[in-house]
Amino acid sequence: MTLVDRVFILIVLVNVLSVASALYFYMHETSTKCFMEEVAEHTMVTGKYVMEVHNANTGTFTVPDAGFGLLVDVEDPHLTTILHKVYTQTQGEARGKFAFHSTDSGEYKICLSTNSSTWFTGALLKITLHIDNGENFWAEQSARNLQQVGVATDIVKRLVIKVRSIGVLQDRKRVIEASYRELSNATLNALYLWAFGQLLIILMAGFCMIRSLRSFFIAKKIV
Repeated sequence: MTLVDRVFILIVLVNVLSVASALYFYMHETSTKCFMEEVAEHTMVTGKYVMEVHNANTGTFTVPDAGFGLLVDVEDPHLTTILHKVYTQTQGEARGKFAFHSTDSGEYKICLSTNSSTWFTGALLKITLHIDNGENFWAEQSARNLQQVGVATDIVKRLVIKVRSIGVLQDRKRVIEASYRELSNATLNALYLWAFGQLLIILMAGFCMIRSLRSFFIAKKIV
């Protein structure tokens, strides 16, 4: 197992443990629950929630009716509202998610209520909430970066292998070229020797022929 794989597994375990640490609280349909969250500058904050409604007949908490929604208000450290939105539940769905981006570091006020218009306290709600204050976001980003590093490492390894193969081919080519030059030089040397030998034979033959003719002419008293 490589170092990249070990770090990736560690990040996944951190994510699982952080998700398991979600809190839950109770509130009535017409009430508002607020809490403060310390957030760093330029951080993506994500809230994941499960909203359930108490059923007086069965004494259990069930999925709310379609159209029932959670109103989320977020104020920054300067008391400026940066999020005011109703997250409406669909049929048979109790889960939801909201998110906001911090511009300054400090305490952010997060308030949860419902879009109920009843005049009375209404039903009792159980809300399970997990706030991801950037840790999981950056962990997931780091995991993606590690995966990209792993891919880049594989690419570099393949490039190194290819470069080595090219180097081996070039070495073989140089050896073949050197052998070809040696063969060419040997062939040229042999050709030069053969040509010199032929020239020497021709000169000796001409010398002998001239000498023979001179002797012939002397014997015949032509000269």
